[in-house]
Amino acid sequence: MRRSAAIIVNPVSGRGQTMKKARKAIRLLEKAGVKIQLLPTLYQGHGRFLAREHASKVEVIISIGGDGTLNEVINGLLDAHSDIPIAVIPAGTANVVALELKIPKDLESQIHIALEGPCRKLDLGLADHRPFIMAAGIGPDAEIVTRIAEKRDHKGISKLNYIAPTYHTIFHYPYPTMRIIVDGKMVDETATFTLVGNCSLYGGHFHPFRNADPADRLLDVCAMHMKKPGDWLTYARYGLLGRFSSCPDMTHYQGREIQVLALDPIKIQIDGDPAGQLPVTFGILPEAVSFCVAE
Repeated sequence: MRRSAAIIVNPVSGRGQTMKKARKAIRLLEKAGVKIQLLPTLYQGHGRFLAREHASKVEVIISIGGDGTLNEVINGLLDAHSDIPIAVIPAGTANVVALELKIPKDLESQIHIALEGPCRKLDLGLADHRPFIMAAGIGPDAEIVTRIAEKRDHKGISKLNYIAPTYHTIFHYPYPTMRIIVDGKMVDETATFTLVGNCSLYGGHFHPFRNADPADRLLDVCAMHMKKPGDWLTYARYGLLGRFSSCPDMTHYQGREIQVLALDPIKIQIDGDPAGQLPVTFGILPEAVSFCVAE
């Protein structure tokens, strides 16, 4: 059993509900006799600093927040060259990593996993040497993410914040094409929306990657070729039916190095945060981070 824990919590995530969850978690941990350090984040990137500074002081770091908070924790542990495990208590908008790891929804089970669950080593993706745990998006979704980030305030974001940026992107995005090179071979020259995934899930519940496994030392690529607003309806229909990866307009690839190039300034998002523009080269960092998981 792990006897000491640092709780890194984003007070803004989950529309302010994370501190309530953190206090409940503290009561359960104290009941188990665990030594606790509560570390609220104060600004973007603070979670990375906190994880780096406390990696050598505790036996587990508990991330309470969304996928963005978790990404900061992962980067902090990489900075510290630490293999201390991370326990996930999801409290964000999508919570993709928690879904990927099949973390239970009840707090008592989450605490049990944090203290006694086995560890699972996962790969990380790299986007021009910037680590990511979930996926990178190039094209329309990065446009949406950028617009949301520009409007983000101290209250955080909810699913409602996606409505206006998504609507604007659907009807005004120009759909420039990009080229995709997988392990040195040109595989696609007409894609307008590309996802590069480490995990199998995207956006919470969609499965665009047919064979993604965050421990297989490979990246998965999903290339889409939408050209007009009506094409979104096709993708939405397949997604709602649980057949997103079977959409006839998609092509799928796997590889260790993925290059994406374009003549136009196409935006990139990484794990839900804006990350510049093309070109970009993706790689893999095998067995880079350890997570507490259910037995």
